[in-house]
Formats: sequence, C-alpha cells, structure tokens
Amino acid sequence: MTADANKERVAIIGAGITGLYLAWRLRQKGHSVVVFEKKDKIGGKPCTGLVSERIKEYMPIGDGLYQRRVESVLVHFEKKDVRIKVNPAYLVFERRDLDNFVYNLAKGAGAEIVFNHEIKEIPDGFDRVIGCDGAQSRMRRILSLSEPVFRLGTQYFVGNEGPAIEMIEVWPKKFDYSPKYGFIWKVQKVGETEYGIIGPKEDGAKEFEIFLDKQKVELGSPDVKAALIPQELKLPKSEKITLLGDSAGMTKPTTGGGIVWGLKAGDILADCFPDFLKYRRKARLFFLPKILKGKIAVFFSYFLGRFLPFLLPKTISVDPDLF
Repeated sequence: MTADANKERVAIIGAGITGLYLAWRLRQKGHSVVVFEKKDKIGGKPCTGLVSERIKEYMPIGDGLYQRRVESVLVHFEKKDVRIKVNPAYLVFERRDLDNFVYNLAKGAGAEIVFNHEIKEIPDGFDRVIGCDGAQSRMRRILSLSEPVFRLGTQYFVGNEGPAIEMIEVWPKKFDYSPKYGFIWKVQKVGETEYGIIGPKEDGAKEFEIFLDKQKVELGSPDVKAALIPQELKLPKSEKITLLGDSAGMTKPTTGGGIVWGLKAGDILADCFPDFLKYRRKARLFFLPKILKGKIAVFFSYFLGRFLPFLLPKTISVDPDLF
C-alpha cells in the first residue's frame, strides 16, 4: 500500500477501539495514518465487555477471542420480570483482549501508533484530523462544539470461584436528576461478578447503595471503575476535522454502549473519506432516527414496567443495536 497523489496523511487522536478500527480501514485504502494516544498503552477504558455478535460483520473475530455468547437478558421491572431475547446475541469479551486484537489489526496494516503523546491542539502536517478521544474529547472542545449530555457508568468487580452463568440481569431505575433513566446490571464472568449502574452523575451512588441493601448484597472491597457516557450526537461542519465514537456522542440511549455504533460510523467515514461533510450528513441520517427510537423505547418501557406491567409480555425479542 504505497502512498500517491490521491492518498491522504491522516491523524487519528485516540487509540481506542473506534480509532484503531478506523486506522485499519483507512490503511486498507492506502492512506498514511498516525494514531496519537496520550497513555503509554492501549486499553483501560471501563467497559462491561458485552458486544453484540454484529461485531463479526466488521472485524475477523474468532470464537476464541470471547468468553461466551449470551442470548437473553432478564429485566427486573418494578412490578414484573421480563426476559429480553437479544438477536444478534451478546458476546462476552475481556475488554483487554478485544483492545489488543484491534490494535494488532491496525498495526499489522501499517498504521503508526504513537503512545505518550497528548494532543492539545490541531496537529500540523496532516491533510485530515479525526478525533476519537473519548467522552471528554479535547478535539470536540477545540472545535468549540457544546458538551453533550452525560450519564455516569460505574462498575464494581468482585472475584468469584464459580463458573460463568449464561445470564445478564438488569434493574431499570428512574432518577430525580437528568437524564432521568438508567439501570443497574449484574454480569457473572469467568472469575468475577460485575455489578454496575448507569445514570445521572448526581445520585447514582446513592441508588446503588439502596439496591445493594434491598438485594442483601455485600461487595466487600470491590475493584471500582467509572466513566462518563455521552448521550448526544456532536459532529462538526468542517472539511478537515471530524469526530468519531464517544467523542461524537455515538452511544445507545438504551444501554450506553457504543462499540458497534462506533464501528458502523467508522465504516461510513471510511466510505465517505476524505469528504467529512458527506460523512456528517450520512452519519446524522443514520444515527439520529435510531437515537430518537431508543429514547422513545426507554421512556415507554420504563413507564409500562412501572405503571402498566400487565401490558408487557413475559418475553420480548429485540435487536440490541437498534438496527
């Protein structure tokens, strides 16, 4: 893949999954790609490691890379339990393994990845610059875009000696602060059980303590991780600079997950490249209806679960990515 007059020199800010995936895609098209990462290694982002099986449509994921498939989620509404069958199924990853896999794809394709390099201004010497630098994106601030609405996701990991259970449990919650909707989850993995809560920053910890008390769960001294989750699409009107993934608020209103949405956006960007304005139009056309659909689904499911549970079937089949 040699550069020529029709190829671009591209800077990608952030070596998360979306940034590395885009680096891989652009290298396949012959562009010169440099990925800048402020940390000294990849990975470390808080994540449940639950990704829909649709990820296999984007990358050559082998069965040995994930721990297991989960085909349903048990949702404990206030007055009724509902089993949600997810199609495609969830794959349970150790996030570190998935990060390393995408890193090797990008590196193997010839992308240059520079660690310990924090970008504080638009880098010189590049034809295009793409911000993939997370929820608190510096590139978004450089572009003078307003901050998105944030939810806070917090994970609590407790070791266990039992086998992984083929079930994910969720407890929907309505909060006093905005955004008002969130949930608590429980996922048992190999060697550990993960609890977590996603909701507004103001009272999530209090709600989680109430939940543990009601469930008679004692976590002891868990390993705790937390991250902000953007919930509002932000894309600049720029021909040279754009955003992708969490930096652009590409997360699902239902679960807060963003990996598959980020990969889909990476494909849209790679197909439109180097026309960032076309990418903006196509990404907005694709994601905005799904964001609206997700918000409506969240409102009605919480409302029915709380006030009209008899209208909810015992089993529902859904697409976890809202595609």
